[in-house]
Amino acid sequence: MKIAAYLKSDISKGGGFNQSLNDLQRLIRICNKNQIEIVLYTIKKNLNIAKELNLNVRIYKINITDLMKAYFNTTVISFLIGPILNLFPNFEKKLKKNSIDLVYFLSPNILQLSLLELNFITTIWDLGHKSAPYLKEMRNKSTNFLREWLYSHSLSNAYKIITDCDETSNQIEKYYNVYQNNLLSVPFSKNPFFTSKLVKNHSLRLPKKYYLYPAQFWTHKNHHLIIRALKYLDGNDIKIIFTGNDQGNLHYINKSIKKYKLDNKIINLGFVDNDSLAKLYKNCFAVIMPSLIGPTNIPPIEAWYFKKPILYPSQFKSFTKQGAIYFDYFREDELAGAILKIENISYYKKKVKDGTQRLKELNKEINLKTKKLEKFIMEYQKVKFLG
Repeated sequence: MKIAAYLKSDISKGGGFNQSLNDLQRLIRICNKNQIEIVLYTIKKNLNIAKELNLNVRIYKINITDLMKAYFNTTVISFLIGPILNLFPNFEKKLKKNSIDLVYFLSPNILQLSLLELNFITTIWDLGHKSAPYLKEMRNKSTNFLREWLYSHSLSNAYKIITDCDETSNQIEKYYNVYQNNLLSVPFSKNPFFTSKLVKNHSLRLPKKYYLYPAQFWTHKNHHLIIRALKYLDGNDIKIIFTGNDQGNLHYINKSIKKYKLDNKIINLGFVDNDSLAKLYKNCFAVIMPSLIGPTNIPPIEAWYFKKPILYPSQFKSFTKQGAIYFDYFREDELAGAILKIENISYYKKKVKDGTQRLKELNKEINLKTKKLEKFIMEYQKVKFLG
């Protein structure tokens, strides 16, 4: 059997890209163990990283024919248009020429809709457009429409769907009429670039004590709650470092920082490389993650990896369980209280211990779910011989 994996994002996408790499490495281990050939299709920006994985790598950029196939495959006239479009270069045609049997999309992708003959596995990390439609990025009609269009027309046709947690799987089953046995939840993992060697290589000058929030500047990342909490704690010497690219909300955050006169307490480093991010984790006092979308997110896992406490929304306790200090993601007074609580050294040590235990639980779950994914792939190897 021959599997194609498709990686569409690059390292500037942060956690999403890193999680795709984790999923890819998991797939590589399964394929190597079972002598299954794997080919990686990705964008040119990822060529150096892809080659380090010792894979057969092919560059593929979505073209107009792929988009047209994706559209017409959702209509009743696909059987008329399909043969015409197949006269031109397209993704499925290329895959079939390379004898691909199964496609694994490492993140949601419009190419899922362009496949008529080949089966695929896809990845869904959240249904934020359903759970938080009031957010600015979710109110964007084109984004919301495209997500809904893609999921509505492709998920029920997927061989398997990989999600981040049972909650997401249950939502997909509910909203998109997907058979439960076709869903597999696999917990997130830490940044695959975090190693002891990377932590030693850095050039950052940091405050002696600081809290860390590593997140892109989306509205749903809820940076403003931290700003209000610091204002609530006026008089306390609490400092926090933000990292991440602007996704449309940075201007508002910068204005709020100036409004509340917190320039001396909040440091925004922007997007940082993996060496620097590892350094930030290793030297921070604690990590704060007030995201409005969950329950799973990557910073809690990375905080536990570096043995740091994580302050996390009580709305997402199903993920972090005993491993976090909780607050309501709309209440700055609760976040302020959580910050003061973790300043107690004995409580601090307890939450570090609790986090370490929670990470062990998740790693055990990942191992079990990896075996289940392997079983799905081996079952498909049998299916393909049916004709």
